[in-house]
Amino acid sequence: METEIRLEAILFNKEGKLLLIEHEKNYKRYWVLPGGHLEFMEKFEHCIIRELKEELCLKNVKVTDLCFVDEYINKGKERHVVKIGFICKTDEKNLTKIKIPENEDKIKSYKFFSSSDIFLSMEKFYPDKSFFIELIKKYNGEKNG
Repeated sequence: METEIRLEAILFNKEGKLLLIEHEKNYKRYWVLPGGHLEFMEKFEHCIIRELKEELCLKNVKVTDLCFVDEYINKGKERHVVKIGFICKTDEKNLTKIKIPENEDKIKSYKFFSSSDIFLSMEKFYPDKSFFIELIKKYNGEKNG
């Protein structure tokens, strides 16, 4: 069985909207938190900072609080993914400089979402819409999106 550790960044803009990236895998698109796989001997903070730089050209990010630990097990594919999410901070000016590198083929776009944006969307969210809505409400104090 393959086990992997994925670290994810929870970043809000000044309007309290959550940053998500649109991935494409096997011709299917879905929205997820930015982040990626922890490399051997890499510290959590360094992994998140590296992934944000690689995926979105984001710099000057500070990793603050542990937010969640979750897992996904697919017995059929013998795959076990441990997901660890951290609240991250950066200044608003930095968030306006987000750019997907030209050599990045899995990430199709990025967007800041409110909980109502997610609720009303017809797009796919992974793991699901309620996960992101709860994140926004719990960690950003959003009440009505």
